[in-house]
Amino acid sequence: MRAEINDDNFYPEGAVVSAKVNPSLQLVIMKYRQRIYYCSAVDHPELNNFAYFERELVPPRGHQEVRFTPLKGVAKNYVLREENSSLS
Repeated sequence: MRAEINDDNFYPEGAVVSAKVNPSLQLVIMKYRQRIYYCSAVDHPELNNFAYFERELVPPRGHQEVRFTPLKGVAKNYVLREENSSLS
């Protein structure tokens, strides 16, 4: 059995990125497993989650990061965005 690769990610969980196919849609990285970034659309809880390889993502401008909290009883992709002046 092969060992899982989960520690070579370029983008941390919580980073705001976009995909090359749709750069206007902001994505937050929810999880990184086996070289795949699992992302949720920021401000669009009705959209399904997305899965991308690192080469398919556009790096964020500057240092952008959000803290996310999965909420029970709400749409599965909901991201509670906390504004923090030290993160912008």
